Amino acid sequence: MSIKLIALDLDNTLVTKTTDFSKADLAAIEKARDAGIYVCLASGRAYRSLKVFLDRLNMDTYSISTGGAIISDKNNKRLYTKFVEPKTAAEIIRFAYTGGYYAQVYYNDDFCFYREGKESALYEEATGVPGVLDETLPERETIETAKILFIDTPERIEALIPIVESRFSHIKALRSFPHYLEINHEDCGKGSALKALGEMLGIKQEEMMAIGDSEIDISMIEYAGIGVAMGNSSEHIKAVADYVTDDVLESGVAKAIEKFCF
Repeated sequence: MSIKLIALDLDNTLVTKTTDFSKADLAAIEKARDAGIYVCLASGRAYRSLKVFLDRLNMDTYSISTGGAIISDKNNKRLYTKFVEPKTAAEIIRFAYTGGYYAQVYYNDDFCFYREGKESALYEEATGVPGVLDETLPERETIETAKILFIDTPERIEALIPIVESRFSHIKALRSFPHYLEINHEDCGKGSALKALGEMLGIKQEEMMAIGDSEIDISMIEYAGIGVAMGNSSEHIKAVADYVTDDVLESGVAKAIEKFCF
């Protein structure tokens, strides 16, 4: 069956911290769209950070953001949400604050943190979007947020995973980068959002292809009819994929699109 929808991760799939979209990837995306294939970005980033890439790709379509917690249309109207339970979110922020961790929350397309530091500066530099300092976060009883992000050394993030998984219920804890730990609702994920988007568009699971590189991409790689891991993915990401394409620096997205769509 032919591919009718392609879901693309952004960071380390289409771009890196030091490289922009490749000409080959851009041409393949445009070729797919000209052939009537629906192409969407599916990212851990918030919509505000994603919007500049949507504009540059001329994607006037739906997008999946904050790790699958939100589906938005081209006007940033939210069509689907799956937020962290508000009391649990507040408990996680208090845990982070008292434990000396840096954590930030996402709402209204901003990311908010309770203390400024190298972590907030690192994230602002990586996304090009300034955050909002809110020192009241640890005092709140409830927090409405699509996602909580811990930023720390890879070693401390690795040690943190079993702690948050055992301490808090109804959450999902996954790494998007070695120094990022993303906390979402347990039923949230790029795969769940891709399923919901397919239902909105009348596109079947077997008519979808998803391409990504990190732990937060696994659910959509597994859900799509064709799940593709980037060549720069770790081995456990590659193991769940139907196909492993080339590295992000070698236009792996373009090669996957050419292989399965044309």
